[in-house]
Amino acid sequence: VRKVLKWKAAAGEEGGKIWRNIGRCDQSVEGSLRNLARISTAKPAMFQEVMEMLYDENPDEWDASGNEEDCEIVTEMNAIRRKFSQIRVLLRRLGDEARCDIEPLAQMKLADATMDVPGVLVSGVPGAGGHDAIVALLFTPTARRGVEELWSTWAETQGGSSPRVCPLLLQANRGPGLILH
Repeated sequence: VRKVLKWKAAAGEEGGKIWRNIGRCDQSVEGSLRNLARISTAKPAMFQEVMEMLYDENPDEWDASGNEEDCEIVTEMNAIRRKFSQIRVLLRRLGDEARCDIEPLAQMKLADATMDVPGVLVSGVPGAGGHDAIVALLFTPTARRGVEELWSTWAETQGGSSPRVCPLLLQANRGPGLILH
């Protein structure tokens, strides 16, 4: 964190621009999550149905052409994935500029592979990097098995060149829908 703050102070306007872009993307992701929470509370059965439909589709093919509520959910899900991907790009740029590994290559590969697991909305490196954690936000309970399988076999699939990954699985909500804390 110190390296990034030192770089930001020295980089002037360019440092501020990257910082502000990350902040705008963060706010966009938060707004989309709030919209999804509102929809999931108002129409939990419909929300769950759309989540299950999206689970069966490649995220690159999520189509927002259904009825109005389905369309709004798919639009928000696409926005979250797009903005979170932008955040990751900006954080890697920030790390390169500050000469620190915010999203090291090994973690980038794992986060990218995690994003390909059905039912994963986003994945990335939490906090300030440091080669010690990956986060994934799942939108269906069945995605958990896919992430566990990927993470538990990750070191072997990388030819032993990657550290072992030990999932620490948390569940924010046991009821229907999405809850923001």
